[in-house]
Amino acid sequence: MSYNTVEEANTYIDTHYLQTDKEYLYWSDLDDASKTVLLTRAFEKIERLPFVGRVYDVTQTTCFPRYIDQSVVSVDTIKPAEVIEALSIGGAIPNQKPKGLKSFTIGHVSETYSTSSSSSSDPLTAICDDAVRVLLSCLIGGYGICRY
Repeated sequence: MSYNTVEEANTYIDTHYLQTDKEYLYWSDLDDASKTVLLTRAFEKIERLPFVGRVYDVTQTTCFPRYIDQSVVSVDTIKPAEVIEALSIGGAIPNQKPKGLKSFTIGHVSETYSTSSSSSSDPLTAICDDAVRVLLSCLIGGYGICRY
C-alpha cells in the first residue's frame, strides 16, 4: 500500500529535482517494481508516526486523511514525504541523523545519542529529516499556542 502511485512519485521527482541531481538519477534508474517497494516501505514507516488529530473516517485503514485543528488534512499533504522517504530508504538521500554520538555540549545545551539505532523509542528517528519537515505540522510534539 502507498499514498502515491508510481506515476505520482515520478511527477514529484520530475518537478522537484534537477535531471543532474543524484536523487533524480537514482529514481530514474529504478524499475516500477522497485519504486513500488520503496514507496510501500516509506508508507509503512510514515504510518507508524505519532500524528495529531484523528482519522477522517473511522473505517479508513490509513492515517490520512485526518482532522487536525478542526480542518481536514488530505493525503496530498503528505505524499511528498513518502517520496522523500522512499529516496532515503534507497540511499539517494543520506541519513542526516547523527549515530553513535555519546554526548556533546555547547554552552548550556547537551545531547546524548544511543550507540544503537534500534534502541531508540522515538519513531521520528526512523525517517529522514527532510520527510519529517514535510510532516511537521501533522506530528505530535510541542505545545499548542492559545490564539485570542
